[in-house]
Amino acid sequence: MCVCVFGDSHSDTETFPGSVETADSPKGSWFAMDTVSGRVSVTMETLQQRAEVDSDISDDFPRSSITPAVLAHQGRLEGLLKEFQANSTRYLGFKVLVFEPISVADPTHLGKSVRSYEVWHYCNMISPPEPSNPKILSQKTGGIGNAVPPFYWRKVAYAREMFAKFIDGRMMEFRAVDEGNFQDYKRSLVDGLFGILTDRYQNYPDKQLKQQSPNFTDAECYSYSEMLTRLRERNYGTRLQTIILVDHDDKVHYIERFFTRAPEDFQYRESNLWIYLPPMHAEIRAKKLKDEGKEESRVDEEQPPRTQMFSAEESMSQHQDARGND
Repeated sequence: MCVCVFGDSHSDTETFPGSVETADSPKGSWFAMDTVSGRVSVTMETLQQRAEVDSDISDDFPRSSITPAVLAHQGRLEGLLKEFQANSTRYLGFKVLVFEPISVADPTHLGKSVRSYEVWHYCNMISPPEPSNPKILSQKTGGIGNAVPPFYWRKVAYAREMFAKFIDGRMMEFRAVDEGNFQDYKRSLVDGLFGILTDRYQNYPDKQLKQQSPNFTDAECYSYSEMLTRLRERNYGTRLQTIILVDHDDKVHYIERFFTRAPEDFQYRESNLWIYLPPMHAEIRAKKLKDEGKEESRVDEEQPPRTQMFSAEESMSQHQDARGND
């Protein structure tokens, strides 16, 4: 599994990146990963005009509380998402994307299972108004942005196409990878993904982006339509980029690039974290099936969960756009 995310994040000991609390914002998180189950939750705002905001919205239902609630939930995920649906008018516009671990047959080892993921999506805003239900996304490669469904920004479609082509190409190269060149392959993979996140192509004009950003000038919309956003006049731009890679052995590589200066300077600090997820052994899988009202015909004998292991390193890097700064 590969996940690429834009956003802001902080760390604590229970989830990664964890929670954040400020004087004007209740404790919560927009993006986090459970280091035991492997569940990943991403909450995004949907940009909307003030006139579109429902009067029932309450400060008791901050969007930053959604991701912590998803990670803490022990029952069926669909049930929790339907609770969000029942209270949808109490929140400002949001989308929640959940990568839910499931156990599937290992194609390389008969009788064994491995961790895979279902990707759940729910949005409390939809245009034109119609019932919006939690659903599992079927496509292998997807892109989710801030537009109200069923609309999307051009740069989201552009990034999705780039990402799909890149991953397909790397999958072909992976067949020739061995222990001797794996680290070089991995570094090339990570650099290529960050290359997509920092792509400078301007996906504008974009009617949907302009409609959702009425206070932006055309010049600002051109900058806003890039993958790496930078609006000098508004002192606004991309602050953090995150990539999560989960391999066949449940080893997670979590990489963040935090921009230490304005995005146009391309100076960032990169942090790497490695996590070993416990395998989805028989007890965990049986409980999950029970919660879902299903029965398991056969339980494979598997090893008990491995101890979580963490290591991290940070480095300062300078990335200069080959085309130069405009």
